[in-house]
Amino acid sequence: EQIAKLRTYVLQGGTIFSVTECNGGFGKAMRGYYKKMFPEYELVAAGPDHPLYSIHFSKMRGRPKAYILSNGVRPLVIHTDKDLSKDWQLRMKKSKSSSYKFGANLLMYAGGRFDKLRKRGTSSWPTWSVAEEEGSKSVTIARLEYGGNWDPEPLAFTRFSTLFIRDTGVGLKAVTVKPDALAASGAKIASITGTGKMEFSTEQISAIRKWINAGGTLVIDAAGGSKVAAKSGRKLASTLFPDTEMDLLPVDSPMYARKDCPLNKVQYRKATRKRLGGTSAPTLEAVMINGRPVVLYSAADLTDAGLVGYESKIVDGYRPAYAFALMRNIVLQAAGIKDVDK
Repeated sequence: EQIAKLRTYVLQGGTIFSVTECNGGFGKAMRGYYKKMFPEYELVAAGPDHPLYSIHFSKMRGRPKAYILSNGVRPLVIHTDKDLSKDWQLRMKKSKSSSYKFGANLLMYAGGRFDKLRKRGTSSWPTWSVAEEEGSKSVTIARLEYGGNWDPEPLAFTRFSTLFIRDTGVGLKAVTVKPDALAASGAKIASITGTGKMEFSTEQISAIRKWINAGGTLVIDAAGGSKVAAKSGRKLASTLFPDTEMDLLPVDSPMYARKDCPLNKVQYRKATRKRLGGTSAPTLEAVMINGRPVVLYSAADLTDAGLVGYESKIVDGYRPAYAFALMRNIVLQAAGIKDVDK
């Protein structure tokens, strides 16, 4: 029960930091718990070039050896067998300065920023549940499963559904399906994400295309802004519709310009602004068929870190509030809901 609660805490956007004190057996015990908590991932040593050692302070003499368990987007667990607690407790700022620099890097790497910390006791996770709300309408969104890391943030759509119904009055049900079951899912919108290659068979591609041609809308994004996933997602879009060029979604598209759910200026994370050269222009791309955006593509993270809602200095994507608002409009448009009752 405790392991399950810790796993939930992490999947809601948290990071566990564990320290072995006094050369005890704590590290060995925690490694066993982490295997139970996240059997799909492995705790591995951080290499010398890992951002944990350079994201804020880059010069550390005798830097602590750290181990990281990641979902490919962010650190879920960070562990060290060096007794940093002792150095901090004894205020060894000069003789053990690397322990302090590591601590600052840890907060920056896992938490994102120092300048706008939340007040104590606040959380980005909704304190109400979907069950407390009743929507007059309901939408189903399909999350497509494939052989790669297709589900790095399992609770992303749990949070999104909760915020969505509170914001629009429309219920949202996320279902996990394989491509051949997409047509029977009842979904008008589907999401494909991941941290690596998005590979589908010829038959699966055909099933997805058939569903799109019947009125479905597909959203493809790279979890965390993964370059491998971004390249693979773009290839997937061109494979689905090889005769149609993908281009920027027009800024006057209803997915941007809904009167009932307006969008503010695009809000990118720091890493994304740096990659884009400081622009705040929309970068969502689309495959248009008969004036309808049938495939929406984002090289920046949209449905993972953005929808779970955590800050991060390493994620390449949209800021959480904007990610929610953009996905909200995409879902409403894809479902044919012209006006919402807030």
